[in-house]
Amino acid sequence: MKNILIILFCTIFCLSQATAQGLQLESAGVKAGINFFNIGGNDTDGTSSLVGFHLGGFGKIPLVNTLSFNPEVIYSLNRYEDVDFSGDVKAIWSYLDLPLMVVIQTDQVTPGLSFHAGPQIGFLLTAKLKGTNASGTEIDSKRNDFVKGSNFSFGFGAGYALPVGLQFTVRYLVGLSKVGETPDGEVFDVKTSSFQISAVYPLYKN
Repeated sequence: MKNILIILFCTIFCLSQATAQGLQLESAGVKAGINFFNIGGNDTDGTSSLVGFHLGGFGKIPLVNTLSFNPEVIYSLNRYEDVDFSGDVKAIWSYLDLPLMVVIQTDQVTPGLSFHAGPQIGFLLTAKLKGTNASGTEIDSKRNDFVKGSNFSFGFGAGYALPVGLQFTVRYLVGLSKVGETPDGEVFDVKTSSFQISAVYPLYKN
């Protein structure tokens, strides 16, 4: 609940600041898609990405010319597999993410095409291991104590909007902060990465 309140506060703050500067919300809508998530770093070895999903909403605030600011609020369920782990056990991390993207439209050159980039902060909701180990024992253990509560990353990608308004986007997120830690506070060199494919649709247009 605390993380959700932080996300809502950040979103409301960003929109209120934009309004205070005389900027107006041009459109808002929903987005959903799939993630290919993995971890890397000096303290990881033998992991492979698995398919997860994300869903949430976005707002579009025009800035200047072809630039706009697009804040998003996204629930993301991410999965990866430790291939060195004996048995069939998957890691599942879920986040409430706040991407803050700057978007440039290229309608004058290629109608419908856009590019975006910007930071993202994610607030950990759950981290757990789930599956069956080599001896056949079912595993369903919470691991929040071994993953930091927040994750900073940088995303960049592209999108293409159809004349009917439906847009498809791709985005790659590079983790900037180390997210592995022990309950005693020792930090490990573990960073996230994610490739996302999304469908985006505006529900409100000004």
